[in-house]
Amino acid sequence: MKTKPTHLFHYTSELRLRQILSSEELKVSKARIDRGEKPALWFSLDPLWDESAYKHFNFDDKEEQAREIGLARIVLPFFDNFITYGKWKHVSRVSPAQMMWMESNFPHYKRGSWYASFVNIPKDEFICCEVWNGEAWILYDEKNIRNFGKYEFMFKPV
Repeated sequence: MKTKPTHLFHYTSELRLRQILSSEELKVSKARIDRGEKPALWFSLDPLWDESAYKHFNFDDKEEQAREIGLARIVLPFFDNFITYGKWKHVSRVSPAQMMWMESNFPHYKRGSWYASFVNIPKDEFICCEVWNGEAWILYDEKNIRNFGKYEFMFKPV
């Protein structure tokens, strides 16, 4: 029997993390989903990084995203309502075309490193929030906010 993970990571940008903290919850995403598909939140088992976190931008790599909009992650305990990618693709009403796009662009979906949730997660459920400083993940400090120049307008608090 496969052991359940103890925690998962929700990777995002530092700018987006500000919005999440301002709204006081991690909300299911309706970005890039087909009509009729159930909106979901995505989580990774990978403790280092997941390249799908910059799917909406044309960054070449992790370092470019770190410079332009920051790298951030929310660490959460594993909840029973998290489902594997394998189960998600059967219950989400995702189109075959969208599923093929996901699997061709992010092959780790099929390797069991991704989990989904169909419910929002309140801020008080977070273990912690972290940002990448170029060498390691460190605790996010709301008192030490970086300025990301041209991208700031895209990420106003909600």
